[in-house]
Amino acid sequence: MVMGLLSNRRPAGAPAPAAPIVNTPQALTQMRGVGTEKHLLAKRAHDDTQLKVFTRWWAAELPTSHALPEGGLAQAISDGVAGIVLLEQLTKTPFKPGSFHADPAGNRIKIIENHNTFLDRVKELGVQLTNISAEDLADGKQTLVLGLTWNLISHFSDGLGDASGGAELQSWVRDNVASIAPNAPMTSWAESFADGMALCALLNAYDSSAIPNFDSLSAANATANLELAFTVAHERFGCPRLLDAADVALDGTGGTGGGGGGDNDEKVDVKSLMTYVARLRQALRTHAEASLAAALTEVVSLGAVAAVMAAWAGESEQRLDGEAAKCEQGKAAAAASAEARTLHVEAA
Repeated sequence: MVMGLLSNRRPAGAPAPAAPIVNTPQALTQMRGVGTEKHLLAKRAHDDTQLKVFTRWWAAELPTSHALPEGGLAQAISDGVAGIVLLEQLTKTPFKPGSFHADPAGNRIKIIENHNTFLDRVKELGVQLTNISAEDLADGKQTLVLGLTWNLISHFSDGLGDASGGAELQSWVRDNVASIAPNAPMTSWAESFADGMALCALLNAYDSSAIPNFDSLSAANATANLELAFTVAHERFGCPRLLDAADVALDGTGGTGGGGGGDNDEKVDVKSLMTYVARLRQALRTHAEASLAAALTEVVSLGAVAAVMAAWAGESEQRLDGEAAKCEQGKAAAAASAEARTLHVEAA
């Protein structure tokens, strides 16, 4: 026993053993380093931005007669009616009468039935669903609602629903921006839009008069450029303002801060940015189609006017020809009458 005790004793002059690692939150944070803390802060900021952007997306897609109530997105759609109305808007196909409860009035059974009806249609459309149930929606589980919303956005937005991860949408941006600002840097999602120049160039690519002072814009004024782009996109092209300048800017003027490369991609929520750009493309294409239709209508109208003018000119020409013929006939008659008078005078 004594030998056992002596064997556990530290020899004189030997270094003290290292302190045991304690798995407290503070100790874990120290072990993981500042990078993990930054990542957690960025994720929290992403969640806040997504909640705002995705809520605005729902509000923009729903008819004005079905405005989202106050209380946050998860709570606003918790009765199951908003999801059904949203699908009707996105697919242009109404649900059969009686297939859902338009006013569940807080009845949980009716609410669950509404969500099951909604999720069944979502599955039929081929929208990806992961670990979400009618009960989750009824209980307003925000993280799951945000994930579902992103899957809906990806499915119904051109350029996001494929396996490219938004590469096609970014290619569309790059091609259109190059036609207006060939030197604009188009790298990552965050850096491509950080100074607002790409968004302004996109608008001018579809309408050269959208931002007439484009050549005087400076990349150093990121927040001002983004505010201008969001305002013009909304007022001129009808694109809902899903983002705010502070969600995108990296110039330190009220934005998400400086940095470069992947660090910027962590600061800006790419899903929110892609949601806005996809919605902007939809608005720009709708505007272009409407402008083309108006131009064709004007051409047809001008053609109709031209046809009327041609017919009028033809009728006028016929009338003039007729008047000229009558004039010639009158001249001939007058000449004959004068000749007759002359002969009569000579005979007399």
